[in-house]
Amino acid sequence: MPETLTKGMKPKEHFWSAEIIGLIENTGIKMTNRVGHAFLNRLLHRDGMDTLKMKTMSEMCDRHGNEILDYQKRHTQDILSHHHFDPDSGQPLDNADIRSLQETTGDEQQMPPETKGKIKEYIASYNDVKKDGIKIQMTDDQWVDLETPDMRTVYVALDGVGVKRQKNKRVPTDAPPNAATSNTEEDMSSAPKQKGRPSVETSVAHINVGGNQYVFLGESMLQVCLHVLAFLLEFNLLGDHRLVFLSDGAKDIKTALENVFGFRHYTVLLDWFHLRKHCAETITMMLRAGKENRDTQYRIKRTLFRYLWCGNVQCAIDYIRGLTSDEIRNESRRKELIEYLGRKEYAIQCYAVRRHLGLTTTSNPVEKANDLTVARRQKKKSMSWSRHGSRGLASLTALYLNNENEKWHNEHTLSYAMYNKYGDGMTRRNNDGIIRLAA
Repeated sequence: MPETLTKGMKPKEHFWSAEIIGLIENTGIKMTNRVGHAFLNRLLHRDGMDTLKMKTMSEMCDRHGNEILDYQKRHTQDILSHHHFDPDSGQPLDNADIRSLQETTGDEQQMPPETKGKIKEYIASYNDVKKDGIKIQMTDDQWVDLETPDMRTVYVALDGVGVKRQKNKRVPTDAPPNAATSNTEEDMSSAPKQKGRPSVETSVAHINVGGNQYVFLGESMLQVCLHVLAFLLEFNLLGDHRLVFLSDGAKDIKTALENVFGFRHYTVLLDWFHLRKHCAETITMMLRAGKENRDTQYRIKRTLFRYLWCGNVQCAIDYIRGLTSDEIRNESRRKELIEYLGRKEYAIQCYAVRRHLGLTTTSNPVEKANDLTVARRQKKKSMSWSRHGSRGLASLTALYLNNENEKWHNEHTLSYAMYNKYGDGMTRRNNDGIIRLAA
């Protein structure tokens, strides 16, 4: 039997066909271990000594998922080394040809004068309708960062998701109430530490180019950004494409982007939902409470959101500073909100103009990828996970979402071909590119 087919198998472990492996993996990523074990044995009419063991199924899913992560790491390092980038940090080396990757090229990548004129006409009509003094006043940087639907653009949405982490050592039932447990496992996540119980953090990237997409997972935001960089280099998507990153404004995302993509221009867009949510929560804690202050709270929130929707961050900061002491209950929250807007100003664009052009204002694609790869299976089910198990299962789920399962099972490689629809794990892609149900 070829070594490539038996690699990673344990002694006395049965060799199963790709169809059986696919069934085991699908039950593992869509059902709990106990439910999946019972369902699959009933489906295959196995009982007694012939049943598939639950631990065997679970360990197979974890092992296969981590094999995929290891393959992607090696592939990313090979691509970065081939293009003369440091495989560990993503920094371009001295002999790297970054001149062709720094800026977008071609007249079609520049905003046509007639398009800019139409945008200015929309801004003028918008400002004429709004009589409250809140107007669109786009800065030079916002004009530079604004793409149009006709431009070749790569959208990369980044986010992280965490699940409860298993304890390294369980407390015996007869142990004293205050018995401590050892939890010395090294933290490989770059996300900020959360209070309370430790978590397993998984970083996710969703790439969208012309409606086609691909999902990457990693143990840290830096690792995910390295995957994205290698993907863009391999398919020549840097030199003649604009690069737009969508995020919720997390610090680790900003740091990773500066470290990996600092050699060229890119745009960061703060997700409108997260911007509005953070501001609304801070304003609620900042203003005086009570029924008599509800109208004041509504007016202040609405005015602030109008400024931010127009991309006028400085006007929004001045508005918050100008609120009277009769309206403010907590001065520290006012300072916190002003500092937050100042830190995120680089990622706050004119959402009104983007909506008018039909451009995205949200990072919903990566939020959905988070839900499909991690949250739906691993969160809010009274379960806790090891790093090996959580990331392995998430990676296996991403394999099926990316329609890479047949390529991986047959050749143990990935094609990195983009797709326009998530795979469901029970479909096959034929040679003509049409996805049909498996027989």
